[in-house]
Amino acid sequence: MGDNTPEQPEEVVVSEDVKSDVTEEAPKGSLTPENRQYAAFLEERDRRRDAEKRIQRLERKLEKLAEPPEEFPVLPTEAQHSEEGLRLKKEIDRLEDEILNIKGSTELNVITAKFPEIRNNLDEFQDFRSEYPGVPTEKVAKLFLVEKGMAPVFQERTGLEAPTGGSREPAKPGVTVDDLKRLRETDSRRYHKMLKNGEISIGDLRQM
Repeated sequence: MGDNTPEQPEEVVVSEDVKSDVTEEAPKGSLTPENRQYAAFLEERDRRRDAEKRIQRLERKLEKLAEPPEEFPVLPTEAQHSEEGLRLKKEIDRLEDEILNIKGSTELNVITAKFPEIRNNLDEFQDFRSEYPGVPTEKVAKLFLVEKGMAPVFQERTGLEAPTGGSREPAKPGVTVDDLKRLRETDSRRYHKMLKNGEISIGDLRQM
């Protein structure tokens, strides 16, 4: 009489080498400040694009409201002031403000990454920046750091050494550093215009 006991399946032993291959390691450097900043930039870019698409859809709806039906003619101005038209216009304005805020946030992240000294004086820098409308934010950041005595050595042109001593020519023939100081105090509009037009260099600002 034969043995009817069922055969036991052989136990498969997984070696430690195989086990270690199964475990995936997190990509190295994924939590570095640079990668976090880039991820934040991508997120803000996607938010801005989404808001722009929503604005386009709402504007198309607003245009359809302005199209008068054949049986009940409606003037475009009436469509703009209808309840639905006003609601769409309000939503468009809100999204446009959201886009401006996203752009401002992205720009500020770039500036603070380039000039880390600004991070600890962010509120003060925001107030300072509002005094220079139309001036590029990077130039305002350099001016802010110079006036606060926190400025690193800024290279005026690529490939040129920063001046180490001695006198230098003013930004404009006939205009001295003292003239620029007085101009900033007595005629801020002209001073801002010269700054915006690049007529005042960082070297001049460092001497003021």
